[in-house]
Amino acid sequence: MKTELKALFNLETVSEIAEMIYSKNQLQFIEDAENCGLDIDYGYSGRGMYGDTCPAVRIDHPSEITTTAKWVMDSMGLGVVVYAQN
Repeated sequence: MKTELKALFNLETVSEIAEMIYSKNQLQFIEDAENCGLDIDYGYSGRGMYGDTCPAVRIDHPSEITTTAKWVMDSMGLGVVVYAQN
């Protein structure tokens, strides 16, 4: 699929595709979450997002992610969802 997208949009790299989809803040959040070894949900829709989606991680405590990106947190009872809006 990545090859098809690259051809469709005449792009050189997959990162160029990511830059079309995510903001710089979200790309930083994704990179930091990957570096922390966390599973990323790329289709999370948080409170007040009205169906928009963004990358998120479900963790027990916010200290489990170290990021310089701006993020928001929703409590899920036993854990939290940390996500990066645009």
